[in-house]
Amino acid sequence: MDTLGAGTVRDDLHVILASFGDGVVGVDTARRVTHLNSVAESLTGWMEREALGQPLDMIFQVSEERGRRLLDPVAEVLATGRVVGATNHKILIAKDGVERAIAESAMPTRDKSGHVVGAVLIFRDQTAERQVEEALRETRDYLNNLLEYANAPVIVWDPAFRITRFNRAFERLTGRSARETLGKTLDILFPADGREKAMAHIRHATAGERWETVEIPIVHVSGAVRTVLWNSASLFAEDESTVIATIAQGQDITERKRSEELLRQRVKELTCLQRISKTIHREGIRTMEILEESVCALSVSWLHPESTVARIRIGDEVRSTGDVALCVATQVAQIRVAGKNSGTVEVGYLDEQPEADEGPFLREERNLIDAVAGLLGNALTRFDHEQALMRERETLKTVIDAIDDGIYVADPESYEVIHVNATFKKMRGDNLVGKKCYEALRGKDAPCSFCTNNKIFGEPLGATYVWELEDEVTKDWYRCSDKAIRWIDGRMAHFQLASDITARKRAEETLKELNDNLARSNKELEQFAYVASHDLQEPLRMVASYTQLLSQRYQGQLDDKADKYIAYAVEGATRMQGLINDLLDFSRVGTRGEPLEPTDSGVVLAEILRGLETAITETSAEITVTDLPMVMADPIQLGQVFQNLIANAIKFRGEAPPKVEVTAKPQGESWEICVRDQGIGIEPQFHKRIFDVFQRLHARGKYSGSGIGLSIVKKIVERHGGRIEVESAAGEGTRFAFTIPAVGNRGAQEHA
Repeated sequence: MDTLGAGTVRDDLHVILASFGDGVVGVDTARRVTHLNSVAESLTGWMEREALGQPLDMIFQVSEERGRRLLDPVAEVLATGRVVGATNHKILIAKDGVERAIAESAMPTRDKSGHVVGAVLIFRDQTAERQVEEALRETRDYLNNLLEYANAPVIVWDPAFRITRFNRAFERLTGRSARETLGKTLDILFPADGREKAMAHIRHATAGERWETVEIPIVHVSGAVRTVLWNSASLFAEDESTVIATIAQGQDITERKRSEELLRQRVKELTCLQRISKTIHREGIRTMEILEESVCALSVSWLHPESTVARIRIGDEVRSTGDVALCVATQVAQIRVAGKNSGTVEVGYLDEQPEADEGPFLREERNLIDAVAGLLGNALTRFDHEQALMRERETLKTVIDAIDDGIYVADPESYEVIHVNATFKKMRGDNLVGKKCYEALRGKDAPCSFCTNNKIFGEPLGATYVWELEDEVTKDWYRCSDKAIRWIDGRMAHFQLASDITARKRAEETLKELNDNLARSNKELEQFAYVASHDLQEPLRMVASYTQLLSQRYQGQLDDKADKYIAYAVEGATRMQGLINDLLDFSRVGTRGEPLEPTDSGVVLAEILRGLETAITETSAEITVTDLPMVMADPIQLGQVFQNLIANAIKFRGEAPPKVEVTAKPQGESWEICVRDQGIGIEPQFHKRIFDVFQRLHARGKYSGSGIGLSIVKKIVERHGGRIEVESAAGEGTRFAFTIPAVGNRGAQEHA
């Protein structure tokens, strides 16, 4: 019977547990599963037949929410035998990995004797409830943050007008912290002169009235007053009629109100300035009329025009709207004309003004006084400048009329002549003004093809365009200088100054003809010198040959005089051959030269020094050469220059062995090459003479040569577009310096 009874009890227990809406797991004292109802099967994912006898921790896997310490109610029941109430914030991990929020509790199971033989774990799926709680918490946090960090100031107070909450924007608005403000009454927020009116609004809102853009000033802890627009709402108790709190949101419009006021004043200011400006620019306006209009416009533009007096003085002229001496406060600005104080603008108030007006004058009112003074000063300065300009233009007209060259002035759009000076009238007649320039000056019915309007009225405006013109009728030549100028009536005009250059043109033509004739003559002379020297070669060789034969064959057979005469003849013939050869070389410099080409002057000099090696050795000469450049030259002629200069340095030496130094340095687009020696030197009075043909400074018996070498050097250097100079003094050596084009010199080819 006992066994049957126990079984019946267990069956009844199973039926009861199966009917639970919560999950139920039964365990023995070893924490092995003894029972699993259908809800527990659904939540854990384990079937009862699989779970029976398995450890509870395998079937019922949990983790704690938000890092809380994990509590084990089954362990508590088995240890103490007491029922463990519901615990929340656990996560059940099902067999398939699905997580659910649960609440669990546990109770002991006992035998007949009351001993604990196991425990029953009861748990409920709270996922949906937990999600609702989380959503409510997030919503609450969001609303709190929205309130706290909103840009608009927000404040909450209770029915006793005590402040219960406000946000950070309200802190910024008032400068008050929560610690010093919460719990205090609202009247601490309002300026003294507006406190009663503000509290009346508060009482209406606390009674349930809703504010919509109510303007209530707030005082900052610094004493500054801010103008704020407020909206309010009431929070009611469950009876929906008792107000338990009032919340208000504000918008600080202090700057907007100030801007609106400034804008209104600015409109008045601009209206005043516009009125004065229109008066100033009225054609033919007089100074007295300007003063009258300006003083009237000024007095009505003030914040309190009914008590405003204005006075303007320029020199001895004065206009006013009242007696400034009666004013309790005045403001003065100086009128400066052409940089000098020439008058004053004064404005005053007859009565004291409220402090809200920032003292006796608003900042903008003070600015307006200065602006009016500046406007009048600029206008009068402009009047003075215009008068001075008119005087200058009249002076210009007088000067133009006194100039000897012909001058005419025309309108660039209509081509109408608007002025001619006396000289131009003599050149073209007296009835030109008012006519089209192309009709009056050229007899044409359309603007001239060479008209310079498009040049002088372009960019830069005012630049002078110079050109030359031959008169079609008189054949006289004129140099024209055209320019865009502002004429005395203020318009831009075409100004032309015509200088008669007929005589110069005739002289240029004559000079060109003379130069052409000179060039032709020089060419003929060069040809003549070449032909003459070439044709003289043959008979001179014959004379030299026979005199040499005569000397060789009859030497000693005749008397001493005959031998002497024969020697003279041989020497003369030989010297004549040298002179003719040198003359031939001289004539060929300009006609037989090669085109200029990039040439290494160092290589050319090295070749020349090899040809002079015997003379250098015999005289123990020391030749020093620095780096020489690439130049544009005829290599053969450049060698002739080096040959003559270095040979002369060796020839005209002193007692000591000759020393010669060759250097080079850049000079613009050329190179300057210098040959310096320490020889006998040249006296200054002979520096130009040494470059003339056949000029010698020494007797033939002392130094050999025809005296044509330096002439050839000079002609070669000039053919290259260069120049040669000499620096020397007797006994102090000589320095020859010549220039020659550098490689890349664009003008070098022209000299080739």
